[in-house]
Amino acid sequence: MTPNNKNKQTTLEYYQSNAEAYFLDTAWVDPGELYKPFLELMPETGVILDAGCGSGRDARFFMKQGFKVIAFDNSSQMVKLASDFTGLNCLHLSFENIEFENKFDGIWACASLLHVRKKNMLNILKKFCAALKNRGIMYISYKYGNREYSREGRHFSDYDEQCFSELLKEITSFNLKKMWKTKDLRPGHENEKWLNILLEKKQDIRHPFFRQKRF
Repeated sequence: MTPNNKNKQTTLEYYQSNAEAYFLDTAWVDPGELYKPFLELMPETGVILDAGCGSGRDARFFMKQGFKVIAFDNSSQMVKLASDFTGLNCLHLSFENIEFENKFDGIWACASLLHVRKKNMLNILKKFCAALKNRGIMYISYKYGNREYSREGRHFSDYDEQCFSELLKEITSFNLKKMWKTKDLRPGHENEKWLNILLEKKQDIRHPFFRQKRF
């Protein structure tokens, strides 16, 4: 933290201080149809990374569907709550420090990358691309808009279709599978909109054979 920001709460400090309240606000929200387009592209025995897992709600759901799940969060308090909720040994890890390579069939980043500053987003997405297997799928959601701002100590980077498409032009190893808008599912937040994105890692041309067909 720089001296000019020493009196300002950071995003991480917000979640450290408000972990239990955030857990209660999100753990029992049903994402419903958000799971469907992602899981339709997963192999039956796929491995999923829940990136910025928060309460562990989504990791818990994927486990119940029979998937192997690795989950992490940058807040140690959220890691404790998510581990208790899921039974997983959730990892205490930041986006900047992930070093997975060719490991996951899917990456789920629901309402987590929205805290990454836009100037850093490209590098983070490249790290996730490296973590995916060929033709692996990544789901991302951002608050809908085109701005950066702080609220209650948290940094937000909002994206709409146009500004995310511009970002995607700089990542040649992803194909855009789907992009769509939804309303916030939390009670009292119905007026907020979200941008949902499905990306597919392109087949590595060094390996001429495609993986087994997904269903």
